[in-house]
Amino acid sequence: MATARRLYRLLVLGSKSAATITPYRRGRLKLALRALDGSLEGAEYRAIAEALFGGRVPTGAAFRDDSLRAQAIRLVRYGVRLMQGGYLDLLRPERRAPRRRR
Repeated sequence: MATARRLYRLLVLGSKSAATITPYRRGRLKLALRALDGSLEGAEYRAIAEALFGGRVPTGAAFRDDSLRAQAIRLVRYGVRLMQGGYLDLLRPERRAPRRRR
């Protein structure tokens, strides 16, 4: 329950206690969760892409090779990873890379 409260504070209230989520990352999380919802409901990637990206999605066979299809697939996969416990990584502070000695 404490983990859920920390996640809520982080995402909704913008608390800086556990980790910092940049606006870009927050937007990607929202897209991933929307894509995951669509996927769990049985939607095809075309429908997911149309819901996420609107009228920019090409029609017909052009969709198969389009970058928005690939992005929808990646967002669904990211959402699945979050669902399988990856959301816990959001609560951990980011680790700094060790300094190199010259």
